Amino acid sequence: QRKSYYQRNSIDSETAVWSPHLLRFNFTSLCSAVAKCTQFWLTGTAHGGVMRFEYPRHNATVAAGFSLASASGTESRYTDSSPSALALDFVASGQNGMNGTPKNMRHLVTMEVEVYQNGSRVDASQTGIATQKGNVEWQCPAFTDCGLVIRTGTSFISTEQAKLNLARETHGELEAVVAKGRATWNAVLNRVQVKLEEGTPAAVATEKNTMFYTCLYRALLFPRPLGEVDASGELMHRSPYDLKSNVYPGPVSTDSGFWDAYRAVYPMLHLFFPDYAEMVLEGWVNSIREHPQKFLTQWASPAQVNSMEGTMGEVTMAEAIVNGALSKDSASVAMEYCAGMALRDRPSFAKYKDTGYVPGKVSLTLGYYLCDFSVSRAAASMGQHSLATELEERSHGWDVLFDQQTQFFRPRSLTGGFSEPFDEYLWMGSYTEGGPWQYRFFVPHDPAKLREVYGAKSIYRSADPMRMCKLLNLTMTGPGTVSNVGMIHEEKEMQQHSFGQYSHNNQPVHHMLYMFAHAGCAETGQQWIHHTLESQYGKFGFSGDEDNGEMSSWYLLSSIGLYALAPGSGVYQIGAPSLFAEVEIRRPESLATGRQTGTLRVTRRGGAVSSRARWNGVEIDLAHGVPSIPYKELLAGGHLEFL
Repeated sequence: QRKSYYQRNSIDSETAVWSPHLLRFNFTSLCSAVAKCTQFWLTGTAHGGVMRFEYPRHNATVAAGFSLASASGTESRYTDSSPSALALDFVASGQNGMNGTPKNMRHLVTMEVEVYQNGSRVDASQTGIATQKGNVEWQCPAFTDCGLVIRTGTSFISTEQAKLNLARETHGELEAVVAKGRATWNAVLNRVQVKLEEGTPAAVATEKNTMFYTCLYRALLFPRPLGEVDASGELMHRSPYDLKSNVYPGPVSTDSGFWDAYRAVYPMLHLFFPDYAEMVLEGWVNSIREHPQKFLTQWASPAQVNSMEGTMGEVTMAEAIVNGALSKDSASVAMEYCAGMALRDRPSFAKYKDTGYVPGKVSLTLGYYLCDFSVSRAAASMGQHSLATELEERSHGWDVLFDQQTQFFRPRSLTGGFSEPFDEYLWMGSYTEGGPWQYRFFVPHDPAKLREVYGAKSIYRSADPMRMCKLLNLTMTGPGTVSNVGMIHEEKEMQQHSFGQYSHNNQPVHHMLYMFAHAGCAETGQQWIHHTLESQYGKFGFSGDEDNGEMSSWYLLSSIGLYALAPGSGVYQIGAPSLFAEVEIRRPESLATGRQTGTLRVTRRGGAVSSRARWNGVEIDLAHGVPSIPYKELLAGGHLEFL
């Protein structure tokens, strides 16, 4: 993909730099007959960034410029600085009313454009640089090396705040801003240290380290905080969630689709970066406070996007409560939201409550059962035991959709019968972004009962306690048949990149490999986890969509041997031995919530499969049973050893 991008845009791939803190190109199609090619730098900051263009000298005056085609309401002036710069204030088009955002919430941008000739900054007001019909235009004199440095500040609050963000974050030489960005990312990434066995070939070590830290970087891109520090030093934000888009104190979060992210993004943040998790989750609670119906936006970008089904944000809020990641007041707000969803506010809730299913909807119904379980755990932790009992009991009612004849979850009609005809390889419809195979084991909160249901004696087959294990293996090794290839891209990606019906390229199956242990074949599951880590991530990229950092977060958790199978349960399941000989996760000693933390170490002695482990000196049998570690113990720190 990158090579294709280079070719389409005439970028010199040998000198291009792609890193968290710097993007740098040489454009081979924009060269001079008498000098070098055009060079471009970009470094980002929290609320802006700096770009630099260097244009080669020509033997004649050359017109140059860049487009502001996405801008509206542009105002320009020259700054009072010496030398002066061209200053631009505008609104980034396409934001007003986008994705349900209040129309008066605008993405405000301010720019300062500095002009350079032969390496020295010159007075912009004397160069003729100006805005013309949505473009910034000027002329580069003959036999002159010309350059631009464009400093950008953005804000959702006001143009004055954008100017403040620009002044705080982007002034100084480009190299100094780049160095600050590098230091910021290194401070975050260095909190997780990984080591391979001594003697690992250098090429292998480079590839594994690169993949791990690439995933760590990508996972931390989502969700995004919208807070801005004002002139008095207070954190403020303009809300995309209320109807008037008012400005409020404190953090607020956006850019997360809970249908994807609940599975691994938030469990990873709780484990790796609990301080950041606290801020992000407080931001989501603020979004509930600011929403006119006190709802949590299920896919925010920056406000509601009508994408994906269900209310899986319940799981993330419940997990935050159980893990103690919220202040007392925010935990109450989150619990009120979760209880409201679980008792009345979910789409099609009346049908779900009365019959135990949403007619024609398998994935939506199964998602509701998981939500019931997670919210029941949150209710218990908040002392709401009656609600906890009610939802715990309801969370086990998923077998109403289980068909013993086919041994698949199937949709039921309004009249109660299974919908006909049934095609086990048909995607979509009742199964969001998947089919019957991808949802065959989708009760991560209740695997013991699922094993019983699969192994039970019926009129169709005799009892077999290992049937679930056999079907899991068949999912991995059987044909990758899809009856309606072409409906969505995930179908082809499964056939091209994944194996069997295990479509790791998409989120619905990401719990599945951890169900092997519950089925009685833990070591087989460990083998498949390692196979997935090695085959679905690599120099080629990922096997499918990143989806809000979820694909990267799955890798991070699985590569250290821990996974939150049912977020909100308060435990992390021990999976396959770590990919690394040693992993060390360092956290701040204490958190805003008052929780105490410690360093988490994970080590391994053997290969991809292990039958024994130790947690803080206590030996654990991995071959029999399903060992897990309470989150609060992991947060306090300790040593997990794969023996």
